[in-house]
Amino acid sequence: MHVKKLSLLASVLALLLGAIAAETARAESNVEFNAEDLDKPMLLAQRSAPRAPRVRGIVKSVVGTQVLVELDRSQEPFMWVGVPQAQLGALNLMGGTPVFVEDNKIVGLAPYAAPIPPRPSNFSSRIQALWADYERSLDRNPSPSTVSLPFDSTPTLTPAPTTAPVPIQGLW
Repeated sequence: MHVKKLSLLASVLALLLGAIAAETARAESNVEFNAEDLDKPMLLAQRSAPRAPRVRGIVKSVVGTQVLVELDRSQEPFMWVGVPQAQLGALNLMGGTPVFVEDNKIVGLAPYAAPIPPRPSNFSSRIQALWADYERSLDRNPSPSTVSLPFDSTPTLTPAPTTAPVPIQGLW
């Protein structure tokens, strides 16, 4: 009796699947294409919302799972991005690493390229002048300095102490 129920269930299921397949094939054959329709772009019902643009940036600092990124060509030059601990370790994020940011998420590493030009600073003019003087001093080659000795000086020898050195105690 159990076998009869199982075979009956299998045959009902086979008939149901056959009817669904036949209805689908008949529905597809009723679709007509005109020559005008072929020129129009086809719109998909699964179209997603437009994605935010991918922006290149440089990691400035990492604090826990928060990463400060300096963005190229963006209205806001700096952005804090939350990164999962696993991604933080997998990408080996540290200061100076170029990354791509999309929708407030780090989506991958960017290739190394020319450095980002420095942004104008908000320091006072005195600090800027001091900084410029410091950079100019780094660019100059230091001139060799000459030491002049007094004309009549002769080196004098100091006698070495005559006491015997004290032996260092060992760890025995």
